[in-house]
Amino acid sequence: GEWIRSAKEKDPRRLYAASTARQVTPFCDYSATHSYPGVGMVRQRLEDHSDWDYEEQYGQTPVPVIAHEIGQWPVYPRWDEIQKYRGVLEARNLVELRKTAAYHGTEKDNIDLQRASGAVSRLLYKDEIESFLRTPGCAGFQLLSMQDYSGQGEALVGWLDSFYEAKGTVRPDAFRRFCSSTVPLIRLPKYIWTQDEPLIFKALVHHFGQRPLTKTRISWKITDDSNRTIQEGEFKPANLPLGSLTEIDALTLSMKDWKVPGRYTIHLRLQETGSENSWGIWVYPETLQELHDRDVLVSSAWDKKTQDILLNGGRVLLLAHEEGPENHTKYAAWRPLYWSASFFPNQRMETLGLFIRSGHPAFAAFPTDYFGDRQWKRICEEAKGFICDDLPADLIPIVQPVSDFHFSHRLAALFECRVGEGKLLVCGFNLSGERKNLPEINQLRHSLLSYMAGKTFSPAAVVSIDHLTRLLAGR
Repeated sequence: GEWIRSAKEKDPRRLYAASTARQVTPFCDYSATHSYPGVGMVRQRLEDHSDWDYEEQYGQTPVPVIAHEIGQWPVYPRWDEIQKYRGVLEARNLVELRKTAAYHGTEKDNIDLQRASGAVSRLLYKDEIESFLRTPGCAGFQLLSMQDYSGQGEALVGWLDSFYEAKGTVRPDAFRRFCSSTVPLIRLPKYIWTQDEPLIFKALVHHFGQRPLTKTRISWKITDDSNRTIQEGEFKPANLPLGSLTEIDALTLSMKDWKVPGRYTIHLRLQETGSENSWGIWVYPETLQELHDRDVLVSSAWDKKTQDILLNGGRVLLLAHEEGPENHTKYAAWRPLYWSASFFPNQRMETLGLFIRSGHPAFAAFPTDYFGDRQWKRICEEAKGFICDDLPADLIPIVQPVSDFHFSHRLAALFECRVGEGKLLVCGFNLSGERKNLPEINQLRHSLLSYMAGKTFSPAAVVSIDHLTRLLAGR
């Protein structure tokens, strides 16, 4: 503190802080930190909605606070980056990590795993940055860097690689939609809706541009998954002072005529500046008729009854979220692990999101992208990914948790195979009756059962009872 006091006396032109993410003294003009003394965490909060901010925390601090090193969501590397290292530089760590992927059979999936982990990283950076822009008292935020940090056990958290070249996970114009001097925002009470509900959200604008904006025209529209506009309109013109967070208006829309299930996008645009932003929502039917197909058994245990039905030519949906020993499973978390699995070992999470083979017929009644977007967040609660390294190579996971590149296991949270004369679909997500109040759970279960009851349910891989018993029961 005395150093800061002395420095301010000698040069009062500057703003001083005693440290970053450490001590705050009475002489500090501001603080850059992740946790403010006596207040608590001022970053890294994740919610199932955007109708919140950090004002309760930032409003208590006696000096302006900048959120320190936000994000830090790792992305699976592309192995072709290795060839960029020339001369005295050798990517020996990446070479060894690639060997691990080859050993476990995931090297061939490299581009898919990188794209999927990059997509959820982009989503989380957007979510976190917007949370600070919604907070009037937040003085700003710091990113550790835009590029990967090749130390501390490969913290590949950037959207640029170690050579400052784009990874292809986010475009500059897409990033500027949510990280710029003028950003449209919304407060959305949830991302998952049912068709009978009214869609409600509030529009806001964060404006730190070159000049105030007067009588600004702000338009909104809703598009479907084919990018067709289904509703649109314009708010009353608004005045946006410099350095402001301005609430524009609230909207309430009927969704009764919308096609369900479906993914829809809310768009906001400032006509004068061209600033625009968008957010996905998912809309499901209010109710679904439970499918009761006598030819499909829904089982929650890998027991003799389940095995006998398969051996006799039956079809089984195995809800296996409580099956499998620890050495054969990993937590199929929705969000990635933090920073680096080798620098911070023993994290509960060892994955970097989900890679979803979205074109698979199992998703015919459950619209999904190639990565774990927001409708998968609650689905992933306490979910399991099974380590399929030793299963036949033609067993291709339908939903593949992205095993961190320090491990590169072939994980499967949803996979299918033939067992004897029967057909099996193994699901590591908890789709049991106790969770039927969640529309996305209901819809996914409905989609899987509809697929299994039809003619397209035709698994290619053949797996023995003994092999599955080792995987699911550890015997």
